[in-house]
Amino acid sequence: MIGKRLNVYVDSFIKQKEVIRSVVDAQNALNEGKHEAVRNEFVLIPYDGRPDHEKNTLSLLISDDTMLLAEFSSYEGVSTLFIGDCSGLTEKEQNKINNILSADMPRLVLYKAITHIIEGIIGRYNEWLYRYVFQSLIDSSPDMVWVKDEKGRHVILNEMFGRIVNKPVDFCLNKEHPDIWDIPWDEYESSDFACRRSEEAIISSGKMGTFDELVLTGGEMKQFTTYKTPLFDKLGNVIGTCGIGHDVTNLSNMGIELSMLVDNIPFPMAVLDSGWKTVQMNTTLMDLAGVHRAEKFNYRDWKSSNLQPSGEIRQSDDRKSCRQEFKFIKGDKSYNFNVLEQVIIDFQGNITGYFILMQDITYQRIYEDTILTAANTDVLTGIYNRRYFYEYLEENISGSMTLLYMDLDNFKKINDTYSHARGDDILKRTANHLKEIFPDGVVARLGGDEYAVVLCGGINQAELDVKCHRLEKAVRNLCRPGGPYVTISIGIAFTDGSKTVDDLINEGDGLMYEIKKKHHEIMDNDPATYETGKR
Repeated sequence: MIGKRLNVYVDSFIKQKEVIRSVVDAQNALNEGKHEAVRNEFVLIPYDGRPDHEKNTLSLLISDDTMLLAEFSSYEGVSTLFIGDCSGLTEKEQNKINNILSADMPRLVLYKAITHIIEGIIGRYNEWLYRYVFQSLIDSSPDMVWVKDEKGRHVILNEMFGRIVNKPVDFCLNKEHPDIWDIPWDEYESSDFACRRSEEAIISSGKMGTFDELVLTGGEMKQFTTYKTPLFDKLGNVIGTCGIGHDVTNLSNMGIELSMLVDNIPFPMAVLDSGWKTVQMNTTLMDLAGVHRAEKFNYRDWKSSNLQPSGEIRQSDDRKSCRQEFKFIKGDKSYNFNVLEQVIIDFQGNITGYFILMQDITYQRIYEDTILTAANTDVLTGIYNRRYFYEYLEENISGSMTLLYMDLDNFKKINDTYSHARGDDILKRTANHLKEIFPDGVVARLGGDEYAVVLCGGINQAELDVKCHRLEKAVRNLCRPGGPYVTISIGIAFTDGSKTVDDLINEGDGLMYEIKKKHHEIMDNDPATYETGKR
């Protein structure tokens, strides 16, 4: 998602609230109608003591309190804006605050200044995002990728570039071609190198070009097909070049040794003979297996000792290849590999060996686990959501379990009195208490201020009563005495495996509402209990 949300926290003492609101409304209007993937959202939030800063969300805090702004300027993702009397600001205070505006500025000037600051926050985020996406994109390429400035210095490189030149990427940055490829400068300037000719050709023509270039790297000659294009600024001036280099050495020299072919593949790979003896293996597999010579590597023994099956065997229709996912643990790191075992057939149809290729899918599995966690987790509280809760009940309803069906009392009054930010804090802290008090249970937020806890197996009723009492007390203490506070209504339902999911939930819901009814009767008969915070 390229679109971003910006929370704009406004101190209650700021007099320019109407101008700030106009800026926020105007920014939202500019984004109206855009696709959600690129639409920015600007949310105005009254500041009421301490902003409930959301992680992974950009924030802007506007205040005339320099100490508060200085504190929050150190938070990740938080920008600060001072609007007030600038004459009394010390140099130290000015250095700690991101943006400073005078309260005496004309309304239109102030409006434009705040707009510029908000657009700057989004612009800086987009600048970082585009650079991150671009770098991630080129790092995923199996070819070398580079960007040069107008003087020929390499300003952006991908990881494959460093591997091919056998140098760290950081070493190559801001260096020219001879320094990277170990060519003496006097030889480079006096000779007709293909790379220099191709650079001059695309700059003079102003068009992309494709070239064949032979280079010496690591003591070996390599053949590359390069794709280069000039880069222009907004005024049409050439500001540099960018290119992609595809290694075609193994295609240009068919007499090349098998070891070079295998070593140029960026995945762990081995070639075995018909008796499963290792003929060739690349350095990637050597590093993974901890061996230095191919003839010392017994693939079958290593596989049975180190690779743990984590997926089903998938065999091709002709039974000449199979794939299976394995987990590999090395030190404190865990990897996931999709292992291909392919039969090698000669022209007469005889099996002459086997080809082994291990595709690292660790990040893919991590990404899938992240998506699964997000699908099952409530965004605000971090506990399970309603969808997962119902799935869990369906899978375990045939066994004995206890359901605690809960709802906060008087929660709306907290939102109306203190703001939704305070209400969100109550919801999150309630979830934390539930996890702490019921560490062995499945804790979920069903929506709004409703929660549930599922305890599988037999329970001790006395211990359960103690835990429920602890929870009730913890929830009551979420608010300070002297104002409205919340309580929690808990309905407890049991099943020995004979009830349906709906029956269990309806029973817990009904019992919970009986408790809630009693709580509301107390509130109606003695409202001071809720208004004064008496316990």
